[in-house]
Amino acid sequence: MPKIFGNELSQNEFIGSFRHYAVTVVTGPSHIGKKSFVHGHLQSLANDDDIMIAGSSIDDAREARSFASSRPMFGSDRFLLIDDAHNLSEPAQDAYLKLFEESSNF
Repeated sequence: MPKIFGNELSQNEFIGSFRHYAVTVVTGPSHIGKKSFVHGHLQSLANDDDIMIAGSSIDDAREARSFASSRPMFGSDRFLLIDDAHNLSEPAQDAYLKLFEESSNF
């Protein structure tokens, strides 16, 4: 996992959120290492085959739905990281919303 510099207490609180919540949202200025930090932590929890970094298009949302509905390959969980979620089109927002609303069925 790459070393991320910054507030260690905040990093530990964030990492702890994975144990308590099905969905965790990370926001902040661009290019400060949010995706690298999250992906690095996810790699410590799961094999790369159980982690998907999805984009902001409707096709990416459809792929994410397929990914989320399949069983984990190596561990007990699958992880979905949506990159640039703030750029989601309205149809992609709806598709991701449906995925999250139905996530209890997976």
